[in-house]
Amino acid sequence: MLLFVVTFASVTLSGMIWTGRETVYVLDAWVTLDWLGLSIGPTALLDGLRFSVPFLLFLGVHEMGHYVAALKHGIDASPPYFIPLPPLVGVGTLGAVIRIREPIPTTRKLFDVGAAGPLAGFVVALGALLYALATLPPPAYLLDIPGHDA
Repeated sequence: MLLFVVTFASVTLSGMIWTGRETVYVLDAWVTLDWLGLSIGPTALLDGLRFSVPFLLFLGVHEMGHYVAALKHGIDASPPYFIPLPPLVGVGTLGAVIRIREPIPTTRKLFDVGAAGPLAGFVVALGALLYALATLPPPAYLLDIPGHDA
């Protein structure tokens, strides 16, 4: 659980950094982290959460797909371990893994455990895509951004 919390915080901070809206974040900052060059406030936190929640939901469901398939086939496996990474390096995580503690006895079970993760992750990715398409701003929104004049 601690690894997930640290990974969640790291990915959220990475989301704040990757949005590149530091000039907006300064306006309502609660605290400024000079070593990251980042001001944290409600706007920054919301941007970070918009990045980290779908990303870690996809990652977690993907790994849980492997884990549940392993349990279904009676294979001894650990729950997912999330691997944090400092926010300035990449997206804040190296991913997640499960540990399969015994050899997988048949090719069919190996296939099921291996395919369950991508299939479960695809469901989340498709849901996130549909939500994103449903909440797109109108095309006129781009005209309000400097540099996108008609």
